[in-house]
Amino acid sequence: MTTLAAPKSDHLPLAFQGLARWEDKIVVSPYASGFAVEALFERGHGHSAIELIKRVWGVMADETNPNYSGGHWEAMKPDGTPITDDTSLMHGWSTWPVYLLPRYLAGVSPLEPGWTRWKVQPVLASLENVEVALSTPAGRVEISLNMQESLGTGSIVLVMPTGSVAEVFAPQGWSIMSVENTGQRSFVSQVIAGQDGKVTIRIQKSSEKVAITTAEAEKNGVASSRPSAVAPGKAQASGWYGWLRQFSILRLLLEWLG
Repeated sequence: MTTLAAPKSDHLPLAFQGLARWEDKIVVSPYASGFAVEALFERGHGHSAIELIKRVWGVMADETNPNYSGGHWEAMKPDGTPITDDTSLMHGWSTWPVYLLPRYLAGVSPLEPGWTRWKVQPVLASLENVEVALSTPAGRVEISLNMQESLGTGSIVLVMPTGSVAEVFAPQGWSIMSVENTGQRSFVSQVIAGQDGKVTIRIQKSSEKVAITTAEAEKNGVASSRPSAVAPGKAQASGWYGWLRQFSILRLLLEWLG
């Protein structure tokens, strides 16, 4: 089994190692590195994913760099300079962070066409605040993540279009907190119907004593089993999607190229 992690040397991470013809080029590929970043996010290694983004894309974002173009570069040498004199410094295939940062730090993605139903499941990366705003066919979507990881508390704040539904999942190892008539309970997910104004969802690090699954909540009559009938702020037993893809996208790419 291969463990993915951000590089620890001073040089940038090399791509396509172990592949004939490619290994001799000694190339740093933002395009290939994006697959590694996505795999790290998928496995819940948000801190390492952000470190890898900073390593590879940081040199491109440095406005004092003589090669700064305001765009994303095609390929680099290990020292962070363009690999050739005619290297593209405005390369669409290298724009991974534009997709990855909102997709994983805010955890936002569509579940149905037109964003009538969408999902929020952030991957924590030792960041105190994350703010994302997207224009979707259903309307403007805003997600704010405010974390105090050392205290084990945080919140997810949504601004969502009316007529849409958001399925909100707590980050891995955390729970959504809800105050019911029987006291405070925690859930792995919550369904929110679109409405005017902001919706704030409190989260905290999971505890075996208080955390219950949405299936248990439904059994106890706390949550409804019909998402369309759930009012904002109520827990919903929508099933555990388990978006844990146990494979490396980068490994599949390398096998295909080989």
